[in-house]
Amino acid sequence: LIPLAPYTLLPSSSALFFSVTLSLLSLCILGFINARLSRTSIWHHAPRMFILGGSVALSGVLLGRFLKSLT
Repeated sequence: LIPLAPYTLLPSSSALFFSVTLSLLSLCILGFINARLSRTSIWHHAPRMFILGGSVALSGVLLGRFLKSLT
């Protein structure tokens, strides 16, 4: 729901930026929560979640563009 929220409130030209920003911020917050619950380093989990989640999102966008170019 977080990545879709900006598209309901903003024009599509600026919604993409806010969607990506909110998604990556949410991943950092989830990494922070994960670190707190597991009592491990915040500086390890938050960036890890940011990088892993961000790379998965980027892979999805690239795959979507590739599949769109096939049609």
